[in-house]
Amino acid sequence: MDLAQLNYTTTKKELLAIVFALDKFCSYLLGSKIIVFSDHDTLKFLLKKPNAKLELIQWMLLLHEFNIKIKDKKGAKNSIADHLSRIERESDPMPIRDEFPNKQLLQINTIIPWFADIFNFVVASQFPLEASQLHKERLKSDAKCILDTEINLVLQFCHGASGGDHYGSTWTARKVLDCEFYWPTIFRDAYQFVFTCEKCQK
Repeated sequence: MDLAQLNYTTTKKELLAIVFALDKFCSYLLGSKIIVFSDHDTLKFLLKKPNAKLELIQWMLLLHEFNIKIKDKKGAKNSIADHLSRIERESDPMPIRDEFPNKQLLQINTIIPWFADIFNFVVASQFPLEASQLHKERLKSDAKCILDTEINLVLQFCHGASGGDHYGSTWTARKVLDCEFYWPTIFRDAYQFVFTCEKCQK
């Protein structure tokens, strides 16, 4: 809060907190039903105050964008909020930095999943700009893409042969492809799976 806001009445400070939260988390709250529990009866009447000042009118306009309802709840019954309001402040609080240099933003690496190109093709029928003809054909295939969490289950199913025997790594990988499953490291993962199979090592 700035110096002017520090001089607000308790009721107005509470309204400021609501306005701040709605503005800060607008993208999450817009369109949702919001219930605010307050121990200040006057808060509801402040919003209906005639001849309100410009600042209060601006707040009211913001509140009207949301499906918000303010309900009365005494401090004794609203124990969590009551406790939080009584927490002592640190003598030397660290300043909050809402902004940081663009250089730091550029250093953030987003991990793009291996199936991103396939997803983009299914959704928008768009090929990657650098895609070769072979890559385009693969994107158009009907093979089911497998997530990392499903790989072991598929390999376990495809590794088993008739009569209780197990296939080698190449046959296991080919069976995966025959079953129309796909992920980029099928052969490597099949080799690793067979290598760690207890029955195959005996």
